[in-house]
Amino acid sequence: MEIDEIINKWHVETLKWIESKIGPDVFKANEIDKPCLCVAKTSYEFCAAVLRLLNSGYEYPAKALMRCLGELNTKFTWSLVGCQDKDNTSDAIKERIHRWILTANSNGIKLLEESKAIMRPEDKEKHKKILNDLKQSYEEYKKSNIKHIPTLVDIFKQLGDSYYEEIRPAFYSIFNDAVHLDPASISAIYGSLPQGRDVLQTYCVAFAYNINSIIRLRYGLDTKQIKKEYDKIMRN
Repeated sequence: MEIDEIINKWHVETLKWIESKIGPDVFKANEIDKPCLCVAKTSYEFCAAVLRLLNSGYEYPAKALMRCLGELNTKFTWSLVGCQDKDNTSDAIKERIHRWILTANSNGIKLLEESKAIMRPEDKEKHKKILNDLKQSYEEYKKSNIKHIPTLVDIFKQLGDSYYEEIRPAFYSIFNDAVHLDPASISAIYGSLPQGRDVLQTYCVAFAYNINSIIRLRYGLDTKQIKKEYDKIMRN
């Protein structure tokens, strides 16, 4: 089986199980099930797109997607498995998810407030409701006196060396030039085909495995088969 087929299989199996647990109305799922389902679906789509781009020689667009996926993967891992001090209870996981949402709302408010000055009048009206919704959500979470999510560096420190081994913090800098395009990076795209395909593919497999394994562990599902397939891919 090809790498993309194996990764797709992991995601499809995980998604089917969560969907069967939640039922047809996903938006009524609880505060842990819903993020697990959404992260699994996002990982599925991003990994599939990354591998297609790499297979077609489009390394820089793949790197940009990997930057997004890597950050999602790290924050999601922290939310689900970074609660050892609280015995990994549902309440502890919910609190971390709330911290993640609080910070996302805060960042969204800041971006919209800053961009209002250059918006057309019709765009201002369109974004007014989005901004109000973000502010309302932000205030609701603030009432609980929760903190913002830690920085990525602090999350890596909290997750410890076992996480470093699979997905090293270096992933962030590896993908920077694809997100923050400048004269040097666009010259590299134009002048020659980048040569980091195998590295990117390895990270993609690691992200997919990590997300699927922590979700499966959360629900008490078997992870032996995907671990066996993951180890085989990494050896080749």
